[in-house]
Amino acid sequence: MSKINNKYKSTINSLLSLTDFERKKNISNSRVFHLKRIKSALKLLGNPQNTPKFTIHLAGTNGKGSISSLIHSALTKNGLKCGLYTSPHLHNFRERIKVGNNIISMTDFCDIYEKIEKTTSSFFQNSNLGSLTVFETLTIMGAIHFENNNIDVQVIETGLGGMFDSTNIFNSDISILTPISLDHTKILGKTLEKITQDKVGIIKNNSIVISSKQKPNVLRIIKEKSFEKKSTFINVEENIKGFKQHYESEKLHMNLLTSNDSYKIQHPLIGINQSINVSTAITCLENFNLIKLDKKNIISGLENVNWPCRGEIIKKYKKLFLIDGAHNPSACRDLVKTINSFFINQKKILLIFGSNSDHNENKNIKILSRLTENIIFTKSRHPKSVDAKSLKNISSFDNIVESQITESIKEAFINSTKNQNYELIIVTGSLFVAAEFRELLLEIKPEIYETNEL
Repeated sequence: MSKINNKYKSTINSLLSLTDFERKKNISNSRVFHLKRIKSALKLLGNPQNTPKFTIHLAGTNGKGSISSLIHSALTKNGLKCGLYTSPHLHNFRERIKVGNNIISMTDFCDIYEKIEKTTSSFFQNSNLGSLTVFETLTIMGAIHFENNNIDVQVIETGLGGMFDSTNIFNSDISILTPISLDHTKILGKTLEKITQDKVGIIKNNSIVISSKQKPNVLRIIKEKSFEKKSTFINVEENIKGFKQHYESEKLHMNLLTSNDSYKIQHPLIGINQSINVSTAITCLENFNLIKLDKKNIISGLENVNWPCRGEIIKKYKKLFLIDGAHNPSACRDLVKTINSFFINQKKILLIFGSNSDHNENKNIKILSRLTENIIFTKSRHPKSVDAKSLKNISSFDNIVESQITESIKEAFINSTKNQNYELIIVTGSLFVAAEFRELLLEIKPEIYETNEL
């Protein structure tokens, strides 16, 4: 192993010694989330998050990663130096921090982490704030990397919620609220209104606020917060005057008419919900005012976006694999609509399903079981993953005729790829299940982290 690989492994181990709410099994309440630690650290580091000329910040339940990636791709195609910060990662931590088409290098990852440690450790040892968390540290790393690369624009996806999410230290010029539904209710609240109140916390004074398609009570709260912050509110549904799409040759062919222009796009991500994602991205790009964007480059960026495990189609072993990280009832309903709309001729369908404990696995299985009688229940290596036997036990629905239990994604992969009975294999229920299956399908070597009791 090279010196940099050794240093990188050591850095990852150090990072994972910090509190990690993404992998922590039990979070008692939302009071553990606040911005005091990260603001203190950023001040010591010279507030790098304020350096870029323009910031786009996204919060929501579904689609925020896809929309972030679409916007980033289109801005990059327009010649802007654009940073992208997303979570969680699929195969390695470095994917979360990207400038242009390049993820952060091992060297930069290690050097920036070391800089944060050296600059802040003494302060936190002598304060009552505790140490930085994994997500706080990565957010700071993203801000420093973007400053080091002198980027023009930063596109920032929230991790969880909005108001007290670590990314809310970015002062956004455009705030985007993607479709909001019930998810992470133990932390964000048990009602749609409470969850929305948390997510609209990203809206800044005198900014532009763009909302995707929402339920009426959600839209009302977003409008009220926009008015309170003296910000311009734009409803994507009102901006889109016409939209048609059909599936052909493993792409979605879209015809879209806005208040300002028309677009023809061949979109690589497959999903009934991609109409909302593309519409939201285009609405944002039409209201981007740092420079005038070229329409051809916008379309090229949207058509060449790379965002794996979200409606991703892979052909291998004479089968069609649909890899999608749907993990809440809303996303699972969209996945069912996708299959019924675009894969109506696929009669032999196998569903591979795994879940994390903070997802609504009972309801998700009930929704997805409408697709097929054949399900493999499985378990990812993530610390929060639910045991496959437990998933089968809670899925007592009459239409599940043939179900299997596998103790690992590898076992599910072997069973599904060897079986010649199925034309379409859908891998879903968790982004971590989707990512792990994708690693095996495409022979990607992932980062494997030690699992501590969390």
